[in-house]
Amino acid sequence: MTVPYDLKALFEEAFKKTPHIKLRMKGKSMYPILKDGETHTVAKKAIEEIKEGDIVVYQKLYSQQCRCYAHLVLKRIGRESLYFVVGDSKGKPLNEIVFPEEVIGVVVLGGDSR
Repeated sequence: MTVPYDLKALFEEAFKKTPHIKLRMKGKSMYPILKDGETHTVAKKAIEEIKEGDIVVYQKLYSQQCRCYAHLVLKRIGRESLYFVVGDSKGKPLNEIVFPEEVIGVVVLGGDSR
């Protein structure tokens, strides 16, 4: 999903009205946990409560376009940032540092994701 504005601000407005947001997944980087085309629930969670094993939704700015991602927290690095592991479509692991201001919420697994 690519848009030229701040996605986090849109999610923040939505979270004021409801504690959970449905989001359709796109891509294969989190397969088989999250499958392309599935809809999952995203909930707001305080940065200090995010732990290893959580799947976070976050925004990154690339080439002046804001993109939204959902990836697994591999390791926390202090209180300043979170370390995520990402798998691309070729199965090669990619590592990315995501800062607290980029985090939108966490994917809630185990519930109805339709």
